[in-house]
Amino acid sequence: MERALIVPPRSQIGPVTPEQRNQLMQESLVAGQYEQIVDRESAYERLSQAAHSTVQSGGEHRGLVEQVVSGVIGGISGQRSRQSDTVVQSATKNVVRSFTNSIGRRITNSVLRSIFGGPKRG
Repeated sequence: MERALIVPPRSQIGPVTPEQRNQLMQESLVAGQYEQIVDRESAYERLSQAAHSTVQSGGEHRGLVEQVVSGVIGGISGQRSRQSDTVVQSATKNVVRSFTNSIGRRITNSVLRSIFGGPKRG
């Protein structure tokens, strides 16, 4: 049988006072890190701006940017266009194919090593 030290939790029943709250915040390891509110530009805003600027300039990548933006908007609203579906389906198929090829190679190599011997890897 082994002994273990048990430290009771440092807690209290009921709300903390404003003084306790200020003291806890000052003693925190992240004090001063999150006081300033920063409103960064979202991905949606960046994509919309990029699509808007390429449409105005008549850029070559207009169709792709519009597909990405419509896919983002469709994903948020729950409605996707057929074009964005094909892009998403194609990307998904590529990821799945790459993953299954990698797993298949590992299994094949493992089986061949166990049959014919060879250097064992950890």
